[in-house]
Amino acid sequence: MDKPADVKAAAETLRIARESRLGKTPDTAIQINNNAPARIERVIVDAH
Repeated sequence: MDKPADVKAAAETLRIARESRLGKTPDTAIQINNNAPARIERVIVDAH
């Protein structure tokens, strides 16, 4: 995870996950299915 694009993607994922927990619907919600929050959480765990 040393490439700038990877870091930016991870930061974006964290931002979307945080907004989801706060009840704000991210713009990408239209493009993904209802299982997205679980998948996002898994990505965050793997990123560490």
